[in-house]
Amino acid sequence: MKIGPLLDRLSAPFDPAERRLPPVAGLGDTRRPLLIGAVIIVVTFFGIGLWAATAPLDSAAIAPGFITVESNRRTIQHLEGGIVREILVQDGDRVKAGEVLLRLDDTRARAQMGILRADLDSQLAIEARLVAERDGLPAPRFSAELTERLDDPTVAAIVESQRALFAARGVALAGQRSILEQRIIQFGQQVDGLKALEASKAAQIKLIRDELKDLYGLLEQGYVTRPRVLALEREASRLEGERGDHVAAIARARQGAGEAQLQIYQLEKGRQEEVARELRDVRARITELRERIVAAADVLQRIDIVAPVSGTVMDLAIHTAGGVVAPGASIMDIVPANDALVVEVHINPIDIDTVHPGQAVALRINTADARLTPVINGRLATVSADRVVEERTNQTYYRGRVVIPPEELRRLEGLNLHSGMMVEALINRGEQTALHYALKPLTDALARSFREK
Repeated sequence: MKIGPLLDRLSAPFDPAERRLPPVAGLGDTRRPLLIGAVIIVVTFFGIGLWAATAPLDSAAIAPGFITVESNRRTIQHLEGGIVREILVQDGDRVKAGEVLLRLDDTRARAQMGILRADLDSQLAIEARLVAERDGLPAPRFSAELTERLDDPTVAAIVESQRALFAARGVALAGQRSILEQRIIQFGQQVDGLKALEASKAAQIKLIRDELKDLYGLLEQGYVTRPRVLALEREASRLEGERGDHVAAIARARQGAGEAQLQIYQLEKGRQEEVARELRDVRARITELRERIVAAADVLQRIDIVAPVSGTVMDLAIHTAGGVVAPGASIMDIVPANDALVVEVHINPIDIDTVHPGQAVALRINTADARLTPVINGRLATVSADRVVEERTNQTYYRGRVVIPPEELRRLEGLNLHSGMMVEALINRGEQTALHYALKPLTDALARSFREK
């Protein structure tokens, strides 16, 4: 190849006609395809915009949750606590309602019951003795509650002691009354003697008065001396004084008899008031003891801690006999076996304004193979009135409870649901368009940006 002609050609002036490409066969005019492409793009964007503005999409609040029983776990506690004598179950054991779970030592409870029972027996015997004293009965009439247990040495001793006390108090009262009655008799005898003396003095005075009447006439005639008349008058005056003393003594004796009679009345009245007061106190004590015995019997009956429902034992806190159960402390939990299953969900406080009872809920149960587990439907039954603060994590949420219809549970055939399984809940909040979701961040940002600081 020669270089000279090539260099001449390269150095020659540029001619556009020589550089024009030849037309390609079959290409034709390109404006039509461009127009079609533009139309397709416009129609596509318009269709997507129309769909975004009009097509409804379900809006849901996502809430984590877990399966639980409708009545929740049953925490087993004991009001008074005590020392463990026997443990009959372990974690994971299935128990039936009424089955004994744990048995406490009953020494203290039985001793307390014995003390209360003995005190009640004593008060019942005292009541019978007081009623007999009040009503003037010859002997106490003890209730059948005591007489039916006279073969018990303690009860027999209580009854016998009250009989002896009744007799002793009766003798003491009779002795005091007898002394006062003797005094009344003595005063009566004094009155009789004084009356006789007073009558004798009155008779002597009458005789002297009669004699003085005769002597006054003889004194005027000079047949008797004046000293004799004066001596009789002095004797009459002396007798009048002694008669007055006897009358006063009679009055004092009668007063003494009246005082003794009053003392008898006061003695009997005082005894009746004492008996009534003691009887009132004893009956109040009996009522109190009966109530305390009912409480003690309840404690004794609850020595055996039984399962309130059928279910599975969890979180057993006592593992050795001889351990101490604190009053009101949690001993174990029982997860009910036949209780209906519900889902407890934790609703984000941000979503609470759009969540309310009655909303439909889609539930996805988290299992090892979640792809094969169908989504089931439920209904939000309740929502807590205020937010709950988790103590350990300080997380806040509203507690909701979702009820699962039986027909939805049947869709989970082959899957055994257990309390505590994790669930993802989608709470249906209604429908929104895709355009709303796309523009929501922008409108929220604009709403915040236009606020005056």
